[in-house]
Amino acid sequence: AEPKVQAADLVERLATVHPQRYAGLDAGSLTRALKAHGVAVVQVFRDGSNRNGYTLDSLRRAAARGHTPGSAS
Repeated sequence: AEPKVQAADLVERLATVHPQRYAGLDAGSLTRALKAHGVAVVQVFRDGSNRNGYTLDSLRRAAARGHTPGSAS
């Protein structure tokens, strides 16, 4: 597993794995949803591009607390 993922890549992966749940999700919406659950944005450098993203550790901690991207609670 990657230690970090860019927000745009995570949006694409979520939409691929769960298309009905995450169709139409964009990086900004994901960032707002994750921020509400304590997931901070970090800079992720991939393929010559430095963009906003998340650490796997922070996503796992949020998941352990029962939070999923795009959920209101």
